[in-house]
Amino acid sequence: MLPAVWVIAGLALTEIPAILFATISIALLLAGLDALEQNQPHLRCFLASAVALAFAVWGRQPYIVLAGLPA
Repeated sequence: MLPAVWVIAGLALTEIPAILFATISIALLLAGLDALEQNQPHLRCFLASAVALAFAVWGRQPYIVLAGLPA
């Protein structure tokens, strides 16, 4: 029987990359909004944000809720 710490450590190790990419996605989304307000090119920031969010969702499916954040 596995100790509970091993299970929790495994969950934490799978969560770290997902939360990293979710954070990058939100940061890129905010950078895109800043660029949009300043009439600068902003499409690349939004596309990179979508890719980062896709990696976050690939790691942990509950992050799909963040897809509604721009709305």
